[in-house]
Amino acid sequence: MEVVLIGFMGTGKSTIGPLLAKRLGRQHLDLDRLLEARLGQSVGSVFAQKGEAAFRLVEQTVLRDALEQPGVLSTGGGAAAQVDNAAVLRESGATIVLLEARDETLIERLCADQTRPLVQRLGVAGVLDLKHQRDAQYHAVADFVVRTDDGTPGDVVREIMAGM
Repeated sequence: MEVVLIGFMGTGKSTIGPLLAKRLGRQHLDLDRLLEARLGQSVGSVFAQKGEAAFRLVEQTVLRDALEQPGVLSTGGGAAAQVDNAAVLRESGATIVLLEARDETLIERLCADQTRPLVQRLGVAGVLDLKHQRDAQYHAVADFVVRTDDGTPGDVVREIMAGM
């Protein structure tokens, strides 16, 4: 993997990943979609039925497999915040890009998306608390940070490419 996008949910990883991959002439992989294919069910269903611990065990295996392939990888919001995954990411040799957005931007994006069970379970305050808990972990893994609040997706892709 040449580039890995990390960051909290709602920062734009799934939007930016395919655009960046296209610009680089590489394939795009989405860790959550890979996990769903491996498990035969949605991420939300796995969390609800088996719990986060079971999900994270499979996630690390799928992450390792994905990192062996060329291209751009968009991770799930919690992937880089896991200690074992963070080590795997740092050892991968890929450029790790942290996508960030202001709390207000995240609230706007996440409240508009009813497909995120974590948002429904924790509520806005709980989600922002989780984001703040993970911020230091994200920064510890990242090679550089790109803000996604104000620019277009194309602007974000250009900024990533300039930083590589």
